[in-house]
Amino acid sequence: MHPAIATEQQVVWAWAFEASSIQSYIHDTGRMRDAVGASQIVDSLCGSLEHAGVADDLLSRVLAATGEPTGVRFSRRGGGAFVALADRRELLVLLRDLYALGMDATAPGLDWLDALAQGATEAEAAQAAMRRMRNARLGVAADPVEAGPWVVRNRRSGRPAIAGPRGANDFSDAATAAKRQTGAGNGTVARWFGAPEGAQWPLKLTPDDSDDDVAVFPFRGEQHELAFVHADGNGLGAALLALDQACRDVPEIYVQLHSGFSSAITRATRAAAHRASLQSLYAFDDLQDRRVPARPLVLGGDDLGIIVRPDKAFSFVAAFLRAFEDETAQALGVLRASFPQVKSLPDRLTAAAGIAIVDSSYPFGQAAELAESLCAACKRAVKAEALRGTRALPLSALMFHRLTSALPFDDDDPLAGLRTTSGSESLSLVAGPYGVNSPPEGEPPSALPEFAALERLATCLAQPDGLAGPARELLGMVGHHDEQLRARWRSARKAARRRATAGRDPLQEFDEAMRPFGIGAAGDLPFALPNSEGVRVSPLLDALVLLRLVSQGAKATREDASEGS
Repeated sequence: MHPAIATEQQVVWAWAFEASSIQSYIHDTGRMRDAVGASQIVDSLCGSLEHAGVADDLLSRVLAATGEPTGVRFSRRGGGAFVALADRRELLVLLRDLYALGMDATAPGLDWLDALAQGATEAEAAQAAMRRMRNARLGVAADPVEAGPWVVRNRRSGRPAIAGPRGANDFSDAATAAKRQTGAGNGTVARWFGAPEGAQWPLKLTPDDSDDDVAVFPFRGEQHELAFVHADGNGLGAALLALDQACRDVPEIYVQLHSGFSSAITRATRAAAHRASLQSLYAFDDLQDRRVPARPLVLGGDDLGIIVRPDKAFSFVAAFLRAFEDETAQALGVLRASFPQVKSLPDRLTAAAGIAIVDSSYPFGQAAELAESLCAACKRAVKAEALRGTRALPLSALMFHRLTSALPFDDDDPLAGLRTTSGSESLSLVAGPYGVNSPPEGEPPSALPEFAALERLATCLAQPDGLAGPARELLGMVGHHDEQLRARWRSARKAARRRATAGRDPLQEFDEAMRPFGIGAAGDLPFALPNSEGVRVSPLLDALVLLRLVSQGAKATREDASEGS
């Protein structure tokens, strides 16, 4: 038996920890500076395996306070979660108790779960601890009574107020005060995004009367919208099953294998964020104003959370998804070479992303929830497509929605409001998710529409003699004037045909741009044939949204340049 588990009792102990409700904690107050502070707090909880031993996080400080015990091993560490293993229960209990005290002081208001368990091997102990921790989610813990009715409370959270950093009129609660005290500078999460020297990450959305010299978000023109992005890896479950199978055959490699896998995914995600940022975020229009049009908030494991200006969001997300595949392929290749015992480990991981475009005054928490819901819907769709196409991994894809009302959305089906009926037909005004990469060689063609095809359609609609106007009119009529719908669209097509010249035919260009979505010129409406659910889909609304957001950014840039000349 491996020396690490050959104790007198033949028992290994594991302690699993995970911060929960991270998104709601980050976006609790709806202020960017508070969100930045909260993200830095989460980032400071446990460090990572790559920086173990560097006392810049709470877990490292707790380990140092106990004499940095060499008997503690980590199979996972990063992203606000870890699994610690030791041969003595008392050691992990001491660490857990000290860590709980540190959590109360460092991250007030943040929910977290943990559990201790034992097993005959490191794998059994870790799996038992994680199982107990997951089961703890099923219980509902009552909050203790914190204050009586005569106590002043924070106006946003309703929690008891303490003396805030902005004086007596602020009335910040403990959690908000901690976030504001932490949220300064470029932040710890942003360090992985490779901003050039002199670049400033914004800390607030609008200028105020405070005398602090911090960057305001660089909106373009009068359009103050934000894109909340949430990205999450695909294929992680299959990879973990491959690791578990290898550990059943060779149990002594559990810690090294799982920690190596955790480190590989963390490095790949950071490298992908770095590459995507270099491609999309740092083309400063004014060398004197080097504010980045984004604010990273979450980067841990295979998760990414970032706020981006909408005209930059799509290029950033597409670049991140492509880079994530490349970087995980390289990282898993190194892991496979180091552990030949692991069979059926995926060649790479893919990822899904949700993009929620909202007004800057929209509640941060709800915007983040919409982005997460879109990402989850995207993951379900690409997994279903992978099953139908018998492909090894779901394809990397994105799904987006521009919210134009304050009405609530369905978490399970965030785009339900964009489906309607016309006569006896069910129509969907969106065609996502959109794939960003072609399937690997040897796999069947993708049934997902490509994001590149949507960009070509948006470019086609942008032409002065294109069909953007009739398309907007059509989408406004769907579900309300069924008897006029087809007649108006046929009339619009005839008018476009009359605008054809010897050099170009706008109707033909439009039909060619619609063909990748399964929509032919012979159809009476620009919707595809019914899918497996009996719904006809159209990419027109998505293309118009993309056109509006990207063109607004370009227009504002031109106006800024003309004003400065």
